[in-house]
Amino acid sequence: MLSCYREDFLAGPAYTVISTTHDEVVTPYQSQFLAGSAQQVTNITIQDKCPVDVIEHDQTPIDPVVQRLVSNALGRPPGLPADPAFQPSCI
Repeated sequence: MLSCYREDFLAGPAYTVISTTHDEVVTPYQSQFLAGSAQQVTNITIQDKCPVDVIEHDQTPIDPVVQRLVSNALGRPPGLPADPAFQPSCI
């Protein structure tokens, strides 16, 4: 089976990928995920956190759930990606 996970990132910084299953720009949506250790990479699918949030690619910057996920990632200690266990409040 061909993996959709990519390994094209630099060692050192943390990476957080937030995707939507309703992405009409990046298809398949899993192709934006990165492979890497949990200490460096967190891949998040919005619908895994909030199943009824059916936003598309261009709506992600204004989506409150995405904003909470980004805030969580940016609030982490330097060098750590978003907490994969973080559960944003869903609307």
